Amino acid sequence: MLIAAAPSRNFAANPAWHTWTLESNLMGMLMLDGKVAIVTGAGRGLGRAIAVALAEQGARLMLHGRSPAPLEELARELGGKDEAAVVTGDVGDEATWGKMTRATLDRFGRIDILINNAGIMGGGAALADIPVSEFDAVMRANVRGTWLGMAHCVPHMLQRGEGCIVNLSSIHGLHGNAGQAAYSASKHAVIGLTKTGAIEYARHGIRVNAVCPAAHETEMFADFRARFTDEQWAERIAAKYPVGRVGKPEEVAALVVFLCSGGASNLHGLAIPIDGGYAAQ
Repeated sequence: MLIAAAPSRNFAANPAWHTWTLESNLMGMLMLDGKVAIVTGAGRGLGRAIAVALAEQGARLMLHGRSPAPLEELARELGGKDEAAVVTGDVGDEATWGKMTRATLDRFGRIDILINNAGIMGGGAALADIPVSEFDAVMRANVRGTWLGMAHCVPHMLQRGEGCIVNLSSIHGLHGNAGQAAYSASKHAVIGLTKTGAIEYARHGIRVNAVCPAAHETEMFADFRARFTDEQWAERIAAKYPVGRVGKPEEVAALVVFLCSGGASNLHGLAIPIDGGYAAQ
């Protein structure tokens, strides 16, 4: 009987073996089969891209947003009720989080991953000119919403002895931004929550990290762009980044998937810029 020889593990003799092994190991680390993720702000933009990317790696999803129609459409695209469910509400309202965690547990039986993506930017005004109502609204959505999500999901993760939280901050959570004091302050606060949560729960098997995107091709960016009449505005924005362009939502989603995977098992409390080289300048 002839027995085929095992492929050589010597890279020089068989470079294809090395490539196949590396790719196989990476894919194994990224797979999220059986994991259950809550994604807030999933109806559009970064949240939608993140939800799609998580589903592609096998995760089942509780999709949150304010409007049911885009969430229900996305849920159908991702496989229907067995793979994705929908819940609506204000992330700054504690009752929404009670409803969301109960619905997730009732439908899927567990909570493995929390993606705190929902947030608002607010208007463009100098710090002293921001209306109190606008400042409070930004803080409610971006800071209170992130904290409530963590506070409601962490107990369920503690029961399982593992979990992953990814909070969406911004490069303006790492740097100031003239005309966006409330937004920048809120995103700095998200990083503070991330780092503190990482310290408190790392020994309990829960990883907490933040992603800090620059400008990306989302509806929020388009809404911001619509405030300006300057035809060259987009070109000047792109010129701020060494890569010469704004980012794509799928690029942020790929980073989030990695942070939720086994490949990121020793990453805790990071605030990772994804910014086309902006922070390197």
